[in-house]
Amino acid sequence: MNLKRTAAILKKFFCLPPVPTLLIAVPSFGLVIYVLLNTPDNEAVTYIAYLLSAYALIISVTGMTGIVKWLRNGI
Repeated sequence: MNLKRTAAILKKFFCLPPVPTLLIAVPSFGLVIYVLLNTPDNEAVTYIAYLLSAYALIISVTGMTGIVKWLRNGI
């Protein structure tokens, strides 16, 4: 696999449009808040929450300019 193809795949996975970014980020941050406030009995929920929040942080940072432009244009 060449470098351009790898870069295109990573960009497609981490640089999402504003709406999917918000649809992933908001619930995953809410799940982390739930895990931090209530210690769940199931550790799988904790691991999933932390993995989703890490991904949500990455896509939020990479998509912040798109989200701001989207909000300025009146959604």
